[in-house]
Formats: sequence, structure tokens, C-alpha cells
Amino acid sequence: MASSVSTAGGLVISTQVYPAGQAPVPSPGLQAQWLPAPTSLSQDSAELKKHLRGEPKALGTAQIMIGIFSVLLGIILSHNDPVLASETGIAYWGGLLYIISGALCVAGENTLRMSVIKAAVGMHVISLVIAIVATAIYSLSFKETEPCVQEEYHHYYYYPECYDHRWLLQNGTSGALIFFTVLEICIAASMLAFGLKDAC
Repeated sequence: MASSVSTAGGLVISTQVYPAGQAPVPSPGLQAQWLPAPTSLSQDSAELKKHLRGEPKALGTAQIMIGIFSVLLGIILSHNDPVLASETGIAYWGGLLYIISGALCVAGENTLRMSVIKAAVGMHVISLVIAIVATAIYSLSFKETEPCVQEEYHHYYYYPECYDHRWLLQNGTSGALIFFTVLEICIAASMLAFGLKDAC
């Protein structure tokens, strides 16, 4: 038996040739079926596979990790003196948005659905804006470190030690958050560029 498949005029034509004497008996309910050619499916598939060149799963995983670190560092920052970053809670809701954006990236690669990719592009825009705002807020937190209160019953060495520890804790945490938000800006911008090319 030899068979061939070809397309013509948006139709798929399947031909089967049997040697003489071996042809199957046709069933009475067997009819010709008109099936659309798979050209649109293969074009969509090619468009979606282009999306994979941007490594969305790896970058989405990085976004999820940045979101987790942001939330954890936000907990440390909120247990220190109140500063703009801890009062706004940007480490918490910013980190949550980074996690959602990263999860949509990973889901976009796993499912290869255009609707998921478009949702990921929308979240990348939001994450990019939030990361830029968060970087500015964390930068302002550097100037807000209040000195320790030196009282008479404490020894002299306590004041500089207290000030150094508070400064290191608050500014070190803010510095780490700035690093992670700048990294988030880079990832969100690159994923946005790849996503816009694929979605448009």
C-alpha cells in the first residue's frame, strides 16, 4: 500500500493506492471528508515557537525568584525603622506582581497559547513600571536612616554600634532591593520586547 498527502485550494487530499487484489472493501458509511489545510495552524505554531527564542521559562523563573527575594527583604525592611519603602509596602505587592509576571512567562512557554503570551506581555508592562517606581522609592530610603538615640544610662560605645547596625541593616536591605529591582527592570524590558514581537 502506498499513500500520499497533498494540499490544494485549502484542502488536504489523502490518496491511498493498494496493489491489485488487496484493496479493502469500502464500507457503506464511508464518505469523503473535507478538512481544512493545516496552514494556519502551522503559521500560528511558527509564531508561537518564535516566542521561545527569548527563553521565557528561564527569565520567568528569575522573575519568580526576584519576587520571592523582594518579599523576604521587605520583611526585614519593615522590622526596622519606618521608611518610605516599608510604609508603602512596595516590596510586598511589587514582589507579588513579579511572581505573577514570572508565572505567566513560564505558563506561556508551557502552553504556547497566544492569550497567555498576551497576558504575560501586559504583566511585563505593569512589572516594568512598578520596578522603576520601586527603584526610586528604595533609593529614597537611603536618606531616611534616623540616628540612634543616645541616652545617659547607656555606655558611650553603644551609640556608634547601634547606629552602624541600623545603618547597615536598613541601607544594606535597601541596596539589595535596588539590585533586584534593577534586575527585574532588565528582565521585564527584554521579555516585553520579545513578547511584543510575538503578540503583534
